[in-house]
Amino acid sequence: MKSLNFNNVYINDYYTMLAKTENNPIVSKKVNFVYDDYYYNDKSLEETESWFQQVVIDGLLKNQNKKESDIDLLIGGDLNNQLLASNFNASLYNIPFLGVFSACASFIEGLIISSSLIEHNLISNSIVVTSSHNLVNEKQFRFPIEYGCIRKKVNSFSATGAAGALISRKKSKLKIVN
Repeated sequence: MKSLNFNNVYINDYYTMLAKTENNPIVSKKVNFVYDDYYYNDKSLEETESWFQQVVIDGLLKNQNKKESDIDLLIGGDLNNQLLASNFNASLYNIPFLGVFSACASFIEGLIISSSLIEHNLISNSIVVTSSHNLVNEKQFRFPIEYGCIRKKVNSFSATGAAGALISRKKSKLKIVN
């Protein structure tokens, strides 16, 4: 099997946000934004998850002093049907969008795709973003909330938050190699 090698691809910045229930002293030093409302004034949990991605993208653009027109590709993923949160979010930006669905590996898949396109000079700057909302995931995959099922303590628990990275050829401390 042959591996992909990247020689000139870097993570220029990253941005993370978590629900207050996910935050703890170990990770709090690295989290950019913490919020404490599962709905965050939206009508649905899915809208809130889409907002997660918006916070991450806007944070990356602001931190790197970039405009939408500076970004060649937005790659996004989430666990919803047809990438609901990612598609809602992408519709807010004038950036070409590629949705990826690899469950928990969506972010890594996005990094690989972005790195491949940058390495071969097909794009210059890309944002990769992913999100998860515990209640959206529970509603869809496990015990639908409206059924009133009780979650056992041994069941898995999806995180509530989002993460994103700005990828380019601009050298930084974080290099993507393969």
